[in-house]
Amino acid sequence: MVTVLAVLALGQTPAFVNAAPVPPLECRVTSGQQVCGYACAATSSDVSCAKTPQGLCRVFDATIFCWDPPEEVRLHLTADLPAPTCIAKFGRRACGWACTSSSEELGCAKSPWGKCTTAYGNVICWDPPDALIHQGGEALFSSSCVTTQGVGACGWDCKTSFGRVACAQTPAGKCSAFQGRLDCFDPPLAPITHASR
Repeated sequence: MVTVLAVLALGQTPAFVNAAPVPPLECRVTSGQQVCGYACAATSSDVSCAKTPQGLCRVFDATIFCWDPPEEVRLHLTADLPAPTCIAKFGRRACGWACTSSSEELGCAKSPWGKCTTAYGNVICWDPPDALIHQGGEALFSSSCVTTQGVGACGWDCKTSFGRVACAQTPAGKCSAFQGRLDCFDPPLAPITHASR
């Protein structure tokens, strides 16, 4: 079992107490290639692994696709959050959360607090800012997406006006629509620091 002291000795940030289980590090060999990492996947001629315990590897049409979430997201993933998934369409691949596709595009959010929506064939994916993810709280799950006339935006207190849409980027933010003008304001967030983790 890896202790907090052992993690600190490796120069890494300690995980949350309720962090998601860490899969074992593995090494795979295929066609004379050896690769080490996490969630490894192999075909008859290739092998690849994710670089972090929270990453994924999937095989689509005999091609391996590996993906890792951003660092700030990884540091705040817990066992009670949904797991990321991968999708493939049009010869393209995407992994993450809230994955969706349209008749022309596909995409995924980079965090479990993100959102994806479609508007006139466009896939719009959004994630809250890193500083808000670091701050945490139930309000992270309360964002929404709004679309109008082929455009869209995600966040909080979204407003539309004359074919445009805007959303605040924090739960405490506000947006207003006045005489065709959209304005949003967000109070400053505390800076990110992992020193006390």
